[in-house]
Amino acid sequence: MQTVTIDTPDLIGTFIGEVFPGVISTMLSWAAPVGIPFQSKDSVHSFSIGSINGAIGFGGQVTGTLFFAVSLDQAAEMAGALLGERPDPESRECLDIVGELTNMIAGGVKTRLQNQGFSMVMSIPNIIRGPQIRVAGKDVEFKVEREFSLGSRGEAARIIVIGRVSND
Repeated sequence: MQTVTIDTPDLIGTFIGEVFPGVISTMLSWAAPVGIPFQSKDSVHSFSIGSINGAIGFGGQVTGTLFFAVSLDQAAEMAGALLGERPDPESRECLDIVGELTNMIAGGVKTRLQNQGFSMVMSIPNIIRGPQIRVAGKDVEFKVEREFSLGSRGEAARIIVIGRVSND
């Protein structure tokens, strides 16, 4: 079993940078976006997310939540790329696409962590939506955030992971 170190958040950030472009390229047939680390002004314990967000919890040596935060327009554009025509941004199809992409992103990060010896499990994806959502976490030790230019307008999509580490 891997000993979790202070570098675990950096490792998660690296894995997000590897996984996300491949998921977008494979699933949407879009050019693989290049991500940059993003330092928000929000605290580790409370921060804003997008209009439509996929969220997956994970537990084990690293416990927390991964969020895939996008705008309504991005969700509709992603759904259109998969379905052949663009649905209404509030449609079930858009929510399902965001949930499935979140699942693939989190699964890829989880697999890479497990390949490094980390023990963990993952929940099913959930959707969180609304105009001004703030997330607050208890016992959060780190926040990793990467931003990717996504869609025809190049809007920022964000992958955010909050969590804590345990060496138990």
